[in-house]
Amino acid sequence: LQVNPDVEALVVGYDDGFNYYKLCYANLLINAGLPFIVTNTDPYSFLEGRKMPAACGGVVASLTHCSERQPIVIGKPNTFILDLIIRNTQISKEKCIFTGDRLD
Repeated sequence: LQVNPDVEALVVGYDDGFNYYKLCYANLLINAGLPFIVTNTDPYSFLEGRKMPAACGGVVASLTHCSERQPIVIGKPNTFILDLIIRNTQISKEKCIFTGDRLD
């Protein structure tokens, strides 16, 4: 495997097709020093009202363990996105409402 020189960051989100190849390639990117960004660390998700054990958090945990690097979490509960929006739009935090797919 070789790192594509056009890739500037690894951004991890929910991936129900995550496999060993993706684990290896993602680790190459992380070990090459690229930013390691994740959307969330949810340990489970819901499908048709049932709790499903595999969510983004499982992918993040495997990458974190294998690469020995901590990601930058930009989604809940982190305020990264909110802070970015406020900084770039001059909207006050008091006038923002954020919703998500889960209450936790």
